[in-house]
Amino acid sequence: MSKKAKQLAKASFEQSKKNADELKIVLREEPSKNLFNKNDVINGYYVRWVTGELGVNTDYSSSDYIMIKPNTSYVINIFDQIAFYDESQVYISGLDSTGQLGQEVTFTSPTNAAYIRVCMPTLNLDSYQLEEGMESTEYESAIIYKLSPSTKVMNVNIQSKSIETDKLVDADNFVMTISVVNLFDKDNVIDGKYTRWNSGQLVDNPSYISSNLIEIDPDNDYVINIFDQIAFYDESQVYISGLDSTGQLGQEVTFTSPTNAAYIRVCMPTLNLDIYKLEEGTISTSSAATLPPRIKVTDENLKVKAIGVDKLIDGDRVVLAIKSKNLFNKEAITSEKYVRWDIGNLGDNVNYSVSEYIPISPDTAYAVNFGDQIAFFDANKVYVSGINFNSTPNNSVTFFSPNNVYYVRLSIPNSKLLIAQLEEGTESTEYVGYDSMVIPSSYLEGMSFGGGIFKTIHSIIAPIRANNGFKIKLIGDSITHGVGGTGWQQNGEQIGSTSFYTSPDSYCWGNLLRDYLYEKFSCTVKNWGTTGRTSSFLLSNLSTLVEADDDVIICMIGTNDRNASNNTTKQEYYDNLIAIGNYVRGLDKEIIFMSSIPASIANETDVGNPKNYHMEDVDHIVMSVATYFDMEYISLYKNFMNYCDLKDITIDSLLADGLHPNDQGYGIMFNIVTDHLGIGRKRPGATW
Repeated sequence: MSKKAKQLAKASFEQSKKNADELKIVLREEPSKNLFNKNDVINGYYVRWVTGELGVNTDYSSSDYIMIKPNTSYVINIFDQIAFYDESQVYISGLDSTGQLGQEVTFTSPTNAAYIRVCMPTLNLDSYQLEEGMESTEYESAIIYKLSPSTKVMNVNIQSKSIETDKLVDADNFVMTISVVNLFDKDNVIDGKYTRWNSGQLVDNPSYISSNLIEIDPDNDYVINIFDQIAFYDESQVYISGLDSTGQLGQEVTFTSPTNAAYIRVCMPTLNLDIYKLEEGTISTSSAATLPPRIKVTDENLKVKAIGVDKLIDGDRVVLAIKSKNLFNKEAITSEKYVRWDIGNLGDNVNYSVSEYIPISPDTAYAVNFGDQIAFFDANKVYVSGINFNSTPNNSVTFFSPNNVYYVRLSIPNSKLLIAQLEEGTESTEYVGYDSMVIPSSYLEGMSFGGGIFKTIHSIIAPIRANNGFKIKLIGDSITHGVGGTGWQQNGEQIGSTSFYTSPDSYCWGNLLRDYLYEKFSCTVKNWGTTGRTSSFLLSNLSTLVEADDDVIICMIGTNDRNASNNTTKQEYYDNLIAIGNYVRGLDKEIIFMSSIPASIANETDVGNPKNYHMEDVDHIVMSVATYFDMEYISLYKNFMNYCDLKDITIDSLLADGLHPNDQGYGIMFNIVTDHLGIGRKRPGATW
């Protein structure tokens, strides 16, 4: 497309946005016969057919647990070892590949099978297929979900002669979702390369991914949510200039493209691939790392009493997107105006902005998190009445809409625009963006990578009270693993896909927390601390250390980063923690950072193991990372020192070897952690 044609197309698109109430997109599922998802594998492992366990093989990849039907025929096009599991993912049996390796093989699943795990040489990842049936058919990739331009719901979604699409609400635009455009295409990248900002050239780095050239406009504003090096190019794809990431690595960064720029190339650590965004504008919009595995149609999508979901073909897998609870769109405002509650007209005020006409229901309860003047309008947008909350502009307020109104307009102080929320109900709840989707909310609500609403540790841990299987994962080094405590040995489960194993019976703060939270709240705590490791190790193994069902990650790392032998600078340590936080939050999970306890002076000054910096520096860096994410952190360093000062005992008396705590030290760490989590401990001598 020529530059002139692109300009005309862009102008037409902008005009269409002005003429539409909102840009609508449909979320659709494209099912596949291939049950194997090459994007959900564990590299470097194969499946042992005789036990169902994973064995190490650097040339192999193993699948996760794949749901199958019992007593059903399946076919694999490139056979290798497989194992079957019941509903609890307990091993049942398996099939050996001897004499059939690499061949097409048909088999019948056991009568009590609910899952299967398969493996293959990694070089076969792109052609491996597991499907139901007796004969292997042409290869296709696994089930994917797409956000695509408005797509009509047609009769293909509806059982034959059951209903017509006129029974659906706004059938031509069945589901509203988001109006943001990510210019970065994660499926069009160059693996193992990063972009040099000062030359535009690609350089080898196995932990990085670089984009291909992305078309941009000259002299235009753009924003990246997780910044790294970028380079600009002219119409002939000749390098112009670039931006370095020093001091801004992993942050949200806004920039203006050069006046002669036509292309940009970006790069990022591989683990940020699914959450990286390059957008036009100055504010990074809400995003999502994953989409839910099943998508349902609810009554919200159907006209009242028109049909039930049972009239749809496979109704619980068709389409769903639930609009955000926040009805206020900060992108659709009239600046430097306020709405007069008594007449509905707009008045001048440079410190205010007025919402658009927001559709509401008559005689319904609504809540605004920042009360001010509001005005109601009928179906023709004629003023009906209003309410003056001007005396409490910083407080949440609730109101009932009159029985003859269908629109409301709000006055919002400019200082509150970014977090203003109007929602249905009698109470103002936690803020979400107007363009957030809920499928459910835990997946697709807007996420903040720094600069968001302040997150307290108590708010993160509060859901534990529901006794509903809350899961906490501990990641860190030997002081999380339990080295120094009585009974430490690596004789438990394998830690992710690493070569390390847990120490389930050692006396340490992590295991004490595990046992107490399980007893009190039926909460699962996995202690995946790994002795001798650094923040770089966590970062490179994060995709397997953080599991899909984890709710909260507690991260305490840095003791080994300070060792000169590991050659990790303070800046690199800080950048690694930022990347870890971005990855966890990008999966819509919570993370709590902790700094570790003080080491002995002998350890800090050991000439045989010199230090680039010290434990007080580690504490300060963890504090800085928590500040970046607008959240609290747990300083075991400061609290441990304060305890020793208060008790008039030495730090070394609580250490087994000058670095790792002894049993008494681990007990004190447990007390400090539970106190900061807000968990009440049993009093000494309790028998209940």
